[in-house]
Amino acid sequence: MATDPVTTARRGTTSARLRVLVAEDNATLSRLSMRLVARLGHDIETVSTGAEAVGEVMARGARAPGR
Repeated sequence: MATDPVTTARRGTTSARLRVLVAEDNATLSRLSMRLVARLGHDIETVSTGAEAVGEVMARGARAPGR
């Protein structure tokens, strides 16, 4: 049975360290996102706009985990 990654992350039981990109223009919500994702043991990068997020994905390439 496949496990839903969102549910797994909420439980804090995922063994894989994820890279999370958050586009948030509100500074308070951006800091909150950073803390919550870091608490789950994952890496986070925040940008202010959706356009910046697309730019980051394009610059890094949409790679599968572990690549």
